[in-house]
Order: sequence, then C-alpha cells, then structure tokens
Amino acid sequence: MSDQPKKFTMTRTFHAPRDILYEAWTESEHLRHWWAPREGAVEVKEEDLSKEESESEFRYRQTDNKGRSVWGKFNYRELEGPEKLTYVNSYLDEQGQLTRAPFHDHWPMEVVNTVTFTEKEGVTTLHFEGKPMYVTEEERNTFEQSLDHMRQGFNGAFDQLEDYIESITRKE
Repeated sequence: MSDQPKKFTMTRTFHAPRDILYEAWTESEHLRHWWAPREGAVEVKEEDLSKEESESEFRYRQTDNKGRSVWGKFNYRELEGPEKLTYVNSYLDEQGQLTRAPFHDHWPMEVVNTVTFTEKEGVTTLHFEGKPMYVTEEERNTFEQSLDHMRQGFNGAFDQLEDYIESITRKE
C-alpha cells in the first residue's frame, strides 16, 4: 500500500465564463449561495479574502435543513484567478479552533484542494482535486473509503453552484 493517500477528483462543465466561477469560489457573497447542504444555509463568520496575500481565509457555518450546524474554514494558499485556486479545508469548533469533523473521528484534520478553471467559448471546465494532509494510516483509510460519499456530496454542491451561476448570469 502506498504511503500517499488517493486523491479525490471531479470534473464538471459549466455554461459560464471562468471568471464568474472563480469568483463563486473566492468571494463570500457568492459562496454563501451554494456552499451549503440543499435547503440549508451558510453563514459567513469571518473573512479575509485579500487577493494580494496568500493565506486568505473564509470561515463559515453550514446549517442543514434539520438545524444541525458544522463550522469550517477555507485557508486559501494560492489565488491565481481566474485559472486556479488552492485552499486547505478544515473543521472548526464554535470558537474557531481546529477540530475533528463531526461526522467521523478519523477524518483528516486538513484536506488540500486545488480547483482549476479552463474556458473555451464561454464554457468552463472545473477540475477539483482534494488530498488529505499529514494523515495517519487510519485517516488515510477513512478518506479513501469515503471517495464515493464525497462524490455524492460534491455533485450536490456543484448542482447548487450551477443553479446559482445560472441565476446570476441571467441577471446580467
């Protein structure tokens, strides 16, 4: 078995320019419309999305339609708009401290994600790649056993992103 965890990858095509998709991933006024469970909500808790600095952050609380909340953070490492962004996603407690994911005791503490945007004739292909950082064997196994579940979750998020992008491009 390799010491390197498997990567989670997804590719999705959107009928929109890549600059709009890039903004949807890096600006809280857009993220709050699609980065939540369907019929749920995202509350922006804190943001520092300075495009000039690496280490920009987006802290949020997701609440599902049953009132259950989870706190999280995107720690942006690379912002190369509108082509690429890299961020570390982690879970937080209510005080903003790094904590274990509420859904599994052995979920990796941090997952680095890279999103690339390639546009051709107004259609953008989004490629998403996620990989856990600094993991134990148990955390790696948990991540790898969850790939199908992650695909379902991200498909739902990307469906919401697509709906949101369609709603804002119709207004323009």
